[in-house]
Amino acid sequence: MQEIIPVVVAFDNNYCIPAGVSLYSMLAHAKRERERERVKLFYKIHCLVEGLSTENIAKLEETIAPFSAFSSIEFLDITDKELEPRHNYYKLDPLIASEIKKLYLKLNAFSQKRFSKMIMCRFFFASLFPQYDKMIMFDVDTLFVNDISESFFIPLETHYFGAVREKDLIAMDRNSAKDLYELRQMHAKSIGVADAFPNLEEAQILFDNYFNAGFLALNLKSWREENLENQLIGFFLLKNEKLLFNDQDALCFVCRGRILELPYSYNAHPSFLDTPLFPSIKEARMLHFWGDKPWKLLSVIGTKKWHEVLIQTPFKDAYFNAPFLDHLFESLQNKDKETQEIHAFNKALSFSDRRHSFEFLLPRLSSKLLIEFLLFKAKQKVKRLIKRVF
Repeated sequence: MQEIIPVVVAFDNNYCIPAGVSLYSMLAHAKRERERERVKLFYKIHCLVEGLSTENIAKLEETIAPFSAFSSIEFLDITDKELEPRHNYYKLDPLIASEIKKLYLKLNAFSQKRFSKMIMCRFFFASLFPQYDKMIMFDVDTLFVNDISESFFIPLETHYFGAVREKDLIAMDRNSAKDLYELRQMHAKSIGVADAFPNLEEAQILFDNYFNAGFLALNLKSWREENLENQLIGFFLLKNEKLLFNDQDALCFVCRGRILELPYSYNAHPSFLDTPLFPSIKEARMLHFWGDKPWKLLSVIGTKKWHEVLIQTPFKDAYFNAPFLDHLFESLQNKDKETQEIHAFNKALSFSDRRHSFEFLLPRLSSKLLIEFLLFKAKQKVKRLIKRVF
């Protein structure tokens, strides 16, 4: 007997490298069967994308190839352009694609710069995947360190979805609706958004029902039965430019009282783990880098683990081509010049305090990453030499 676990992720060409790392780590830790029930598990991955390059499609297919016995991947493109026929690459229904674009254009200017159209796809899961009653969704700025399959089998009953509570306020020792309201208003002022959501009354509702949308166990059957899609769109159209955390705010506010709280281990920020009020990193299932990203800032907690997965994917060469890495690894190859090392790190990472210095960063770098990078550079030099000779 086999159980299909449908998984959905959304990203564009700019996030293909993180997507590759996220999907590889998810499958590397995925259980292949539920032993007690004697049920084999098959992970059917659906990627919502926009104009993905042929090269990136091939790399993503290659990424999950080691797990082909219990997984598959297909792509659903929201672009309005013509697409070349491909066995696992499909074009989204034009009406839904048009609706996604319209909603996206109603976001405030700050959100349009920060996010792609992919964030609006979350409102349409029930329509996009009519073949499923349940589904798992996660962001791709994530790294899996344990199995998450059991979340699919948690009884959701009348809940629209299961999610982990947003705990950034607790981490900042600010734990009230008033704190949430004040922080949101400060943020709104800094980006030029007037009359931002939530007001003080809405802040209390949001505070009592605030979850992080980076990992969702979806009850699509309930979404359809209660026409949740239209409720979400209606709320979004009412608030649009006033929303600071767009899809997440809409999901939490509209679905209040119908969200099942999942253990924090399913959506853990690495900086909070092993601290008071938060679990140990050994208990984590998914690390979510919703702030600084490990592929941009090497001082981020969890960066070493992220890089160790990266070098197992076909995306490592694309990552090694990033300009700032040249500065970084040049400094590592000249250890006798400590001042230059620290300067190179600080220049590459745009930080000046000691926490981001050479001494701080070195233990956080994977030795495997260093070796792979040096091999990559050596291969590049050989290729250039061959071109010159021939």
